[in-house]
Amino acid sequence: MGGSENATVYLTYDGGKNCAVTIKFPTDYTVETRASIRVSGGVWDTNDNNFHTYVGPVYTANSTGHCG
Repeated sequence: MGGSENATVYLTYDGGKNCAVTIKFPTDYTVETRASIRVSGGVWDTNDNNFHTYVGPVYTANSTGHCG
């Protein structure tokens, strides 16, 4: 788990794929928010746009047997 004063990022693994979700702290407006994830050496899978409360989930492709 990581984050800042404005959001928290959650990383999960279900035995078959990694997943990232960014949860923003409550605001009255939308701002550009991004959730990105990749297997080391792979390409980034990203979801970004103007979101109000959260972005994701974003899943990695072919992450079985990898952690992060």
